[in-house]
Amino acid sequence: MSEVDLVGKLVTGVISFGDLEANYQGMLFFRSLCDPTSSFHFQKDQNNQWILNGKFDIANYVNPDWDESFNESGFTKARWTGKTGLNQTLRPYCELRNSPRVQMRFDYYQTKFTRSKSMQYLMDLENTGQLTHRRDYDFRHACL
Repeated sequence: MSEVDLVGKLVTGVISFGDLEANYQGMLFFRSLCDPTSSFHFQKDQNNQWILNGKFDIANYVNPDWDESFNESGFTKARWTGKTGLNQTLRPYCELRNSPRVQMRFDYYQTKFTRSKSMQYLMDLENTGQLTHRRDYDFRHACL
């Protein structure tokens, strides 16, 4: 809800699905710190001091859904329309976004990773019409 309320759409006119994914992955990271079965976690040493046991690998948390050109943000109508709206601001980037190089990257993303439970949940909400922030106002619509 933070992306829909004060931190996101309400103030900026933007709901960032990349931010939502980064927040979710951050939560998973912090939960791992307290999970003794995790490959890295905090534990107390012989002096009763907290130490990090194991090694952290950021690659376990960063994923293509952080890429906002792939996992596009949604916008309010007010933020999207008008001569200074994002529909005009983003239009010059359409050729680059549709370039073979970018499309190859998107194809790679789609074949090499599985979406998180959080993103799958948001996509399910979109598919059932319960979440409509990207339905009419997103990067794809600027390039139509």
